[in-house]
Amino acid sequence: MTTRFAPRLIALASAAFFTVVMLSGIDSLAAGDGASAYIAQSAAAAARA
Repeated sequence: MTTRFAPRLIALASAAFFTVVMLSGIDSLAAGDGASAYIAQSAAAAARA
């Protein structure tokens, strides 16, 4: 895999994981340690890269 596509792949994977967490209702549990916020932030940062 070329490094050119890595940021988009990471963003896609992070967004997909975040969506699954939200839909499954674990977001309230993950929000306790800021995991959901971190995932959303990292996905946004990777999308800008």
